Amino acid sequence: TRVTAEWLKGLKTSSSDPSGDAFTGSQVELTATVDAIVAEPSMVSPMFLFFASKTAFNLSRLEDAAFLFYAAQLRAAFDFSRFDINGTPDGNNAATYLGFLRRAIGSSVSPAIMLKPATFSTVVERLDRWTLVPSPQAYYPEFADAKGFKTPAEKWPSMAATLKGRFMVEFGRRQARLLKDGQYF
Repeated sequence: TRVTAEWLKGLKTSSSDPSGDAFTGSQVELTATVDAIVAEPSMVSPMFLFFASKTAFNLSRLEDAAFLFYAAQLRAAFDFSRFDINGTPDGNNAATYLGFLRRAIGSSVSPAIMLKPATFSTVVERLDRWTLVPSPQAYYPEFADAKGFKTPAEKWPSMAATLKGRFMVEFGRRQARLLKDGQYF
């Protein structure tokens, strides 16, 4: 399966699931969906990365769930920095919904991945290799209300590098080190 905007538009999702929304379908369809998004995360908005994370978690694919969960958070932070859109949750905007997904999905993915230090380290390595800047063809339904971009495209790579670097230093690598410490763990 190739990730395209048309393909993403055809996916079915849960609605207002208290544990975080996910894709719906048969096990075979869900596995193919997660496989496709893991292979081409540059085509996917933060909302769809969160859906894929919850779906991977439901399929007992913890490493993919954690990778997609942290990728969704990074992509959301990057997108709120580049799009001209309200980044403050107001109850009825992208920031509100993405915040709900982060909290709801994080309440299951984060504790589970923290219990597996080696897998967490692998996720951090995957994130370090991941390209944060999305493809120009990426599908972004949750940012449909954006009034264009407040940051020019030529600044996106350096902005993404700074954001991801800060995440790696402040959370990713630090947490991986702590989890490897038997006393801390």
